[in-house]
Amino acid sequence: MSQLYGIVTSRHGGFYSVLVENETGALPCRTRGNLRQQDTRDLVVVGDRVLIEKIHPEEGRILEIMPRNSVLRRAKGYSEKLSGREKREGQILISNLNQVLILLPVREPDFHPLQLDRFLVMVEAMDLNAVVLIGKYDLLENHEEIEYQIQAYRNAGYQVIPLSIKTSQGIEEIRECLKDKISFLMGPSGSGKSSLMNVLLPNLDLNIGEWSSRCKTGPQTTTHTSLHLVGPNSFVADTAGFSQIFLFHIAKEELRFYYPEIFQCLKNDPCHYHNCLHREGEQGCSLPRAVDSGLVSLPRLNRYRRLLEECKL
Repeated sequence: MSQLYGIVTSRHGGFYSVLVENETGALPCRTRGNLRQQDTRDLVVVGDRVLIEKIHPEEGRILEIMPRNSVLRRAKGYSEKLSGREKREGQILISNLNQVLILLPVREPDFHPLQLDRFLVMVEAMDLNAVVLIGKYDLLENHEEIEYQIQAYRNAGYQVIPLSIKTSQGIEEIRECLKDKISFLMGPSGSGKSSLMNVLLPNLDLNIGEWSSRCKTGPQTTTHTSLHLVGPNSFVADTAGFSQIFLFHIAKEELRFYYPEIFQCLKNDPCHYHNCLHREGEQGCSLPRAVDSGLVSLPRLNRYRRLLEECKL
């Protein structure tokens, strides 16, 4: 039986779809028996590069999982034990990522910078590159206010792409940034992820729901994580939308590392006290100087301070 390398693109029941190198179409594969004896929760995940053997032309068997370069997890949670709550690692959603595309619309639902900051902090904490997509841009009559807000993210070093499915604004720029990478598309429910995926992959035909003005919630159209080939050696994944993100798993002392412009300013101009958390009015804090010099956006600093209260001690 021939042994081949491939990448896991989805899971359905006990089968994994594996896109085999130099072949077209995904091959359904089970795991080898001795692999199933291990802890199976994160044994094989979407994005894993695997060694397989073909049992017959229409089925294969996963023999080995290659080492992962990176993982994107759900937030850490807790499992109930007889002795009380025990912290556990969050489930791995996808492995071997190069970047995360964060999609937030300007309308329906309205753009919330604090929500975007939460997403960015989560991605920064996983040491992954983030690209910001500002969706439904055609719904804006006046772009000045949103441009002022997103300029702060550009100044922080993020690539920001205004996006409109209706006018095709930003589509080619997104295609370019997907080349030769495994990318993960994330955002709140109703942000337009399925619409974007359908533009990038017209044959995918993902379900698209209507925005509910009465409930102020978006449709939940994606229910599991899948990896899709969008070009040579280029993949994009999407998963179910996130309605809320909290940062309980991040220590207050660590949050500064996940605001790139704040961390850079603190390296160049440290606070008087090494344990400064940069709260408003904190004695000896250097960040007011950074705001006055235009190196740090005051709204971004204020949002950092709000998120600081969500972090654990």
